[in-house]
Amino acid sequence: MLQYSIMVHLGAISFALLIGAFIRHKISILSKFLIPAPIIAGFVLLIFYNYIAPSFGLTQEFLGNLVYHMLNISFIAMMLRTKDGDFQNKKTSNIFANVFGTISQYGFQTFLGLLLTLILIVTVSPNLFPAFGFLLPLGFELGPGQAYSISMAWEPMGFTGATSVALSIAAAGFLVGAIGGVILVNWGIAKGYVENPKDSEEFELKKHQGMIEYFNLDSLTYHIAVVLSTYLLSLLTLTLLTYLLSFIGPLGVEFGESLWGLNFIFSSIIAILVRKYIKVVGIGPSIETSTCNRISGFSIDLTISASLGAISIAAIGSYIFEIVLLIILGSFIAIKLLPWYCKKVFTDNWFKRMLILFGCATGTLPTGLALLRIVEPNMDSSVSTDYMYSAAIVFPIMIPLILCANLPALAATSGNFMYFYISLAVGAVYLISALIYLVFRFKKIKSFTQ
Repeated sequence: MLQYSIMVHLGAISFALLIGAFIRHKISILSKFLIPAPIIAGFVLLIFYNYIAPSFGLTQEFLGNLVYHMLNISFIAMMLRTKDGDFQNKKTSNIFANVFGTISQYGFQTFLGLLLTLILIVTVSPNLFPAFGFLLPLGFELGPGQAYSISMAWEPMGFTGATSVALSIAAAGFLVGAIGGVILVNWGIAKGYVENPKDSEEFELKKHQGMIEYFNLDSLTYHIAVVLSTYLLSLLTLTLLTYLLSFIGPLGVEFGESLWGLNFIFSSIIAILVRKYIKVVGIGPSIETSTCNRISGFSIDLTISASLGAISIAAIGSYIFEIVLLIILGSFIAIKLLPWYCKKVFTDNWFKRMLILFGCATGTLPTGLALLRIVEPNMDSSVSTDYMYSAAIVFPIMIPLILCANLPALAATSGNFMYFYISLAVGAVYLISALIYLVFRFKKIKSFTQ
């Protein structure tokens, strides 16, 4: 069975996608409310991998690995299609609005999450681990991978069941992103913020034939080879960077390992460089936007369904009251505060741009891309690529916050609560900077429209 396990996993995901498409076609209310077939497939996989697959020796580990790699591949495919010079022709204002939109979510989630923790410790949960509130940005904004890896270090520090709590919050965030996001899409359509997309057949393949003259390869084969070769370069780059950081010491090793959770940023940067190289050597026209879109769409569909299937229903600790409060807080930040923020800082396509940020602020980037694809099936505007550029800018800005993730835990082990207040202050700095940008940006936009 072991030698066939990969194909069994891929077959199960594929079968679930077909079931999702069939259910969506047969149950009209699902298509009416624009529920994507991959999300329906994800719930099918959620049931299968939690209650049926273990009997056959199949675990969810494969799904987690698949999500990780498909996310990076989708980024590469989208960035390879970007024409050289696009960045210079872009409205950098929208890119920086994306940056501060992301920062606002980190700020809100970190500051309010830790503030809620402090209130609970002072009132009804005096034994609550101080780092509990940091699970909101880790689970909602960074996703299950980072939440799991960072919280794992908290268990020997006294946070019993930290990884289970982290995964449950990340899982809840993903569901908020998927279900709440679809509600937001329908709200946006009702308000006229976006047009109601035509209900296209999601799994109907557009026939595309042809050979790449330069290499005598089928067009799809050539593009997949370029994408995977680019991904290999990204993995080698991260391996080298991790090795160099190890010379700094334990802190460098820890930071290097955390970079692997942000591989999509490195993949995007390498893809831009590969695109430039392809143009320099004179074969730029060989990269076709339509084929890159197909590869990206395939990767995103797999990522969405596998992400839901990878959730462990058993990952619920004994902190149910605190978990529910944290989830409610995170949902309020994403559903109420984020649309309010985005409407004031973006000059165009504010609702579409908000959908990507919403998906990222509640779980994973594929959620945001899936929501965007509902209202923009071909993702042919600058919304998705603007976010890719902004992600590269956000990464170095967020390093201090990532490094502060363990400070609340140190407050528990050292008995010095000052570490907790430092983390609270760092979250406040990010939040205040995003609000300052909001004020100046809103005034600037208002002056142009008067």
